[in-house]
Amino acid sequence: MVLALLAGAAFTLWGYADLRTPAAEDASAESARQGREILERSAERHGLGAWQSYTTLETVATDTWKVGGWWPTPEQQFRTQALLGTFTSRVELLGGPSAGEIRGIQSWAAYRQEPGAQRATFLEDPAYEIIFYLPTLQYFTELPFRLLAADTVLDAGPASHRGRRYDRVLVTWGTPEPHAEHDQYLLWIDTETGLVEMVQYTVRDLAALNSGTMRVLMKSLAVGTIHFDDYRPVDGVMIPFEQTVTLSEPALTQYPVAENFHHRLVLDQARFDAVPVELLVLDPGLEAPSDSKPAVPGSSSET
Repeated sequence: MVLALLAGAAFTLWGYADLRTPAAEDASAESARQGREILERSAERHGLGAWQSYTTLETVATDTWKVGGWWPTPEQQFRTQALLGTFTSRVELLGGPSAGEIRGIQSWAAYRQEPGAQRATFLEDPAYEIIFYLPTLQYFTELPFRLLAADTVLDAGPASHRGRRYDRVLVTWGTPEPHAEHDQYLLWIDTETGLVEMVQYTVRDLAALNSGTMRVLMKSLAVGTIHFDDYRPVDGVMIPFEQTVTLSEPALTQYPVAENFHHRLVLDQARFDAVPVELLVLDPGLEAPSDSKPAVPGSSSET
């Protein structure tokens, strides 16, 4: 996966990847007001009020990787169950050589439950596939709502792509300039539907996989674009049943993305409040699940 990211990225070698558009470089109060207004309007269109009324989300999905991946097989079906608005979730593998295995994270404490085991085991040295990818899976599904918590939101200007018009918003934490502690997100919001259709993003956390020179390279080159398609209303919330990641910016993306992707998540079903909170909070002695992320040297403090 690292080689694919390095080969597919088109950013400068030593500087941090920077997703600011010329419009987003204007970090004025008016730009912040307009950006926040666009983001909040889109969140409402996605069903913010309904989402806030639920506690958990369960999905069944298949994740397919062209190169690398976090699963035992390149195409893996699984069930996800997440505590909304937090970084607490679990995945049960539904097929392949590890069918029945459960991988989970509760308040950043990772655990694994082997097929047939009666209980899960918390891990002292958790695999990156748990502490990075599980929160990422959850965050992108909830992204229009979760990004409302960001303290830096700027109008990134309108754009056209493949005959459609978009409002763009840059979202990050702290200063809008790229820095080690936080990621940048550039949202492409369809002006007609109000739905988020594409998001360009940095992945500073991938630097934790490396050290020295490679860490610097990853902070510069670890970028991607996620395409949200096949939106369906589920109990008042618009859920993208297709989430496709490419390694190029929208202007350089090869279409159809269903055939030209780095990895692609396709949902079979989604249900709110179908699982009890107790299933996800295995250890009541841990810190209460929240939307915060622990500060880890060399990684971002938001997903």
